[in-house]
Amino acid sequence: MAECIIRPLSAGDLPACAQILCDVYNNDLWQCRWSAETAQAYLADYMAAQRFIGYAAEKGSVLIGAVFAHEKLWWNNAEICIDEMFVQPACQGQGAGRALMADGLATVLAGSGGGSATTTYAENIGVM
Repeated sequence: MAECIIRPLSAGDLPACAQILCDVYNNDLWQCRWSAETAQAYLADYMAAQRFIGYAAEKGSVLIGAVFAHEKLWWNNAEICIDEMFVQPACQGQGAGRALMADGLATVLAGSGGGSATTTYAENIGVM
């Protein structure tokens, strides 16, 4: 099985992210009825934010999850607020969500908003 790679999101990821959002939330549990077009526009609004932070999780070359967040300034610091986070249902429970949090957002926090490296979940937890 391929490793889970965490990397910054790009605008080119929006169609795949929108499809995953639909796959995750369009069911009886959540009772959502997203269309691919509406989901893509919804996520594009987050990505257009001035202080947007986003990471993708990939296995092989397939996007399997993402986190959409933003930095919020406060009087004495900055906070990271998660707006959306989702993992393809077939890939849930395999560490992709944990990797998005640990590798993606922790990189931002450690670097105070600086550039991030593309690493694997195994590297992040010290397996490699």
